[in-house]
Amino acid sequence: MPSSRFLLFVIACLLPASAVAADSVGAAVATRSFDATLRFEDGALVERRFRRAGVEYWEGLTDNVFAGFTVGYSESEGRDAARPFETVSGNYGSLGLRFDAPFNEYVVLRGRVEYLLQRDRQDTGEVEFETRTYETRAELGPVLRYGRLEFGAGASWRDLDYRETIEDATGETVRHADAVDHAGGFATLGFRTNDEGAIALRYDAGAEDGWSLRFERTF
Repeated sequence: MPSSRFLLFVIACLLPASAVAADSVGAAVATRSFDATLRFEDGALVERRFRRAGVEYWEGLTDNVFAGFTVGYSESEGRDAARPFETVSGNYGSLGLRFDAPFNEYVVLRGRVEYLLQRDRQDTGEVEFETRTYETRAELGPVLRYGRLEFGAGASWRDLDYRETIEDATGETVRHADAVDHAGGFATLGFRTNDEGAIALRYDAGAEDGWSLRFERTF
């Protein structure tokens, strides 16, 4: 089942792995699950749940600015009577820039911009269902450090372009939708395992509602 494959992918990513040390290089494993409300061209409002588990790579451009990419496994699930499937699965990838600007040893201003593409599909032999999602997002917020603990909060903006295609014996049907909300907020709680590693739990609300878990290591 798609959910089982998703869980196996997450477990595999969290297993210990070796890496070659390099200057200003970071790698991360991240999982997300969130709900978003979409408005189709006919005015119908539909809630979709997105799940992602991926591996990120970041390389420093300057002391505080990093460029990177993400690839991973994805699922999308709908609650729409017009859809023939509950869950479809596929892959996603993204390109992004991030920065960490420290004010002092206790406060860091952290930001990120990202462009993401997700494609999920399922083919029963009689009906083929495919979804495509484009996301452009930006976020900014301060992070407070106290010992090994990190507390963060901020604002996010996201533009989401969604398309689903159903192809069966009667032909092809294509529907387009956009996100109802574009702005949101988030809060994070992190723990630094050492000077190079950190694990963080995050909650988003507004444009999307859900949780994410991230483990990152710098080299």
